[in-house]
Amino acid sequence: MENNTEVEQKAKTLRKEIQEISANLKELGGQKEEHYLQKNTLDKKLNSLISKAKELKEKKVILDKEIRELKNAREDANKKFNQTMTDISDAKRERKKQQLQPSGPIRKQIKDLEYKMQTEALSFKKEKELMDRIRKLKIELNTILSAEQELKQSSVSYKDAKDVKKAADDIHSKIQARANESSQIFQELTQLSQDIANIKAQRNTVQLVLKNIKQQISQMNHKLSRILKDWSGVADKVVMGTARKGFNAIQKKTEEVKEKFKSKKKLTTEDILLLQREAMRR
Repeated sequence: MENNTEVEQKAKTLRKEIQEISANLKELGGQKEEHYLQKNTLDKKLNSLISKAKELKEKKVILDKEIRELKNAREDANKKFNQTMTDISDAKRERKKQQLQPSGPIRKQIKDLEYKMQTEALSFKKEKELMDRIRKLKIELNTILSAEQELKQSSVSYKDAKDVKKAADDIHSKIQARANESSQIFQELTQLSQDIANIKAQRNTVQLVLKNIKQQISQMNHKLSRILKDWSGVADKVVMGTARKGFNAIQKKTEEVKEKFKSKKKLTTEDILLLQREAMRR
């Protein structure tokens, strides 16, 4: 059977272990709280980056769609321009092929012949010859005028072609602007992807540390529970031993007070209280 000294020494050892474990638990609790704060901070930053990446992706999808539509519009404009230029070239070749004369001299011939018919006395035969001549010249004049009209129309078409070409160039400029913006967004998304990966790695590390801390806390709590159970049994023995010592000391002190009382010595307040407790126990 253990004596009082052994019991007290065991209680002292257990109490020291309890204090050490409690201190470690307090330190681990602080570390856990610190790492939880780090995890929350990383979670907020990660969510912010993911949200920004989502917005940029949506914007890039819209830009890429606009670029495809603009490329189709540019292709149509270029086709229209090329076709117009082909039509103008064909018309120029046709006019050159016809070798049309200027309309001015023919107009003058018609005018002179008509003046001659009006001012001179002509025979019926001569007048008929002049009229046939005038009719042929007018047919030739109409042919020249029609060709000149086609030339004017060709000039208008050429102007239209220039407008179409300018429109195609404007579309090309828009495509370049959209493409540059899309490329910049791609670079931002690439950087965001790296940042997100880095933060995820940091968060995973913090989570592993948290898991390890929780395991340590769980193990220490289990150990503390076991030691507290052992200490509880030992503490009861210590308390009982201390109580017995205290009772013996009080008994001895009471006997001394009785002797003082018999000797008619002056009693202190504490002495009087001891005698009262003695009387109440009887």
